[in-house]
Amino acid sequence: MRCVINEHQTYRRVSMVDTQCKTMLILWMEQLLPHQKMALFKTLVTLKLSTPPSGKTLLIGVPQSGTILSSQPVLLSPNEHENLPVPVALFCGNELSSLAELRAHLQCGIPVIVLQDGSELCAILNSSWLLYRSSAFHFESWLEWLDSKLRSLAPNSLLHGNE
Repeated sequence: MRCVINEHQTYRRVSMVDTQCKTMLILWMEQLLPHQKMALFKTLVTLKLSTPPSGKTLLIGVPQSGTILSSQPVLLSPNEHENLPVPVALFCGNELSSLAELRAHLQCGIPVIVLQDGSELCAILNSSWLLYRSSAFHFESWLEWLDSKLRSLAPNSLLHGNE
């Protein structure tokens, strides 16, 4: 496949899928993206790539590129009794902009595990959850506490003044 490196350079051949390393190159053609739009895009790509095909689909094993012998693709019949994995996201963001990605995962219905020792932001989210689950929970005071903690974490954040 071909891709544009930038407007001033010519086209060059770039491999979009590397079967040896099991990686895929995905290009986004817009220069500036809002954090929430990029977070939703990354979440949807992650969800699409992590969801196995339905039970009625044949899985095709692709031979590794660069092998001398050209072998035929292998058709694998799905097992009816196979348990499919549940998609789960791990969150260990350290910037307020990463909250947009966390929100996008939750909006797509993906369970998220917050690693509480990942960063100060994760510790705030963990404390927030504990306060939310406490018997003395009061929504307005919790919301004020959460807002003050997030603002102290990044006073010049792009999320200031937004949701």
